[in-house]
Amino acid sequence: MAIILEDSDSVLWSVSVVSGQIVTSVVETGSPIVVNLNDPSGNSWNVVVTTAGQLEAESITKGSYPTLIAVDPSNSLAVSTSGSIMVWSLYTPSIVVDSVIDALGAFIQPFVAPAQIIRAQVNRVAPPTGSFVELTEILQTDLEYARNWYDSTYQQRKIIGPKRIVIQVDFYGSQSGDWCSAIKTVFRTAYAASQFPAGMAPLYTDEGHEAPLMTGEQQYERRWVLTCSLQFNPIVIVPQQSADVLKMNIVDDVQEVTL
Repeated sequence: MAIILEDSDSVLWSVSVVSGQIVTSVVETGSPIVVNLNDPSGNSWNVVVTTAGQLEAESITKGSYPTLIAVDPSNSLAVSTSGSIMVWSLYTPSIVVDSVIDALGAFIQPFVAPAQIIRAQVNRVAPPTGSFVELTEILQTDLEYARNWYDSTYQQRKIIGPKRIVIQVDFYGSQSGDWCSAIKTVFRTAYAASQFPAGMAPLYTDEGHEAPLMTGEQQYERRWVLTCSLQFNPIVIVPQQSADVLKMNIVDDVQEVTL
């Protein structure tokens, strides 16, 4: 199973997914389709294939379009808010914890440059020298019951489960207190919300506190700790049988029997 697109030279291309990657190939016959999709922010895009076989998304007038189109029973195509075309696979969340960590790190980076931002709980890796920031996910909770919607065309069920994730941010170095204060202040504003990708949003932070660290040389190293809560809305796709035609078989009348 694959979808067929037509390029500007009227050449037909088959679009499939192999090992999580989009693959296009020229085909002789087929029925090309128009693929219009909405991104997570509700913006509309037309997915087209170039004469070189590359998929691109062109912004179009906003409309009521789906967010996914199935390429095969296990994989679908989606468009991000920046117009990038992505593959969504069955049973795989559309947003994973690594993506949330990366987004928070990208938000923090301008405030702490040139300090390095690292992920905690990595084995056999020494912390950077000098000032740095460390991110650790410590909690995930559901914000509501999961919601479902169905795609009878592709026999799929899409399940969205909004979640709150709590990430501990450790600031190390002589400026750690100032960094903690700056992030806490900005995290609680509309500016912060505008800096995260669709499907993610900052919620709130605690007040932050100092937690000095004793190094191997028996010296105190300045450290401030801030706990940030964010929301992310992963979507999981699973198979779902459905039917749009109902066939009824008439059963002979049953005679009442009195015992």
